[in-house]
Amino acid sequence: MKMLARKAVALDPYNFMAHHALGRVLLYSRNVDAAIGAFRRAADLNPSSPLVLVGLADALVFVGQTDHALKVIAQVERIDPLYGFNVAWTKAWALWQAEDYESALEAFLGSPAMPIAAYKELAANHHCLGNAEKASEAIRPYLAQNPNYTLAGIKAENTGMWTASGALARWLAAMDAVGVPQG
Repeated sequence: MKMLARKAVALDPYNFMAHHALGRVLLYSRNVDAAIGAFRRAADLNPSSPLVLVGLADALVFVGQTDHALKVIAQVERIDPLYGFNVAWTKAWALWQAEDYESALEAFLGSPAMPIAAYKELAANHHCLGNAEKASEAIRPYLAQNPNYTLAGIKAENTGMWTASGALARWLAAMDAVGVPQG
């Protein structure tokens, strides 16, 4: 995938979607700093693309530039207030990381629809707010669809990528508390 994304950028270095694709590939290859660079280049080429800006915000959250990520999300909300659940999900994640759990929950619940994948975020927010029953209710549908979601898997997937100080440890503790199995 990385080779194809790099080839797309080489074929058309002015195509913002090629840079966005490269950013996504780099992000999930744990090269977050390079991903941020690719997303920034994509945003330079098309500063009004919510898709690109949400990708940039995601990467910024991973490295702990939470305030910057929230500014990017605010920009997306101005550009396209109806963009979709991705904006609310990333905003809720950034706010959770900033330990503003009430605002994170509000951002999450402000979206008309969230995919089941986002319910782990909802569970973490409820847990951090002391709502154990709601946290348990929120994680159930996610675990039903993702029975292989484990603490060991979360750690393996995010180590080296989610480098924001203390965030991964806090996430693992929240997931443990809401009932995600050890693995």
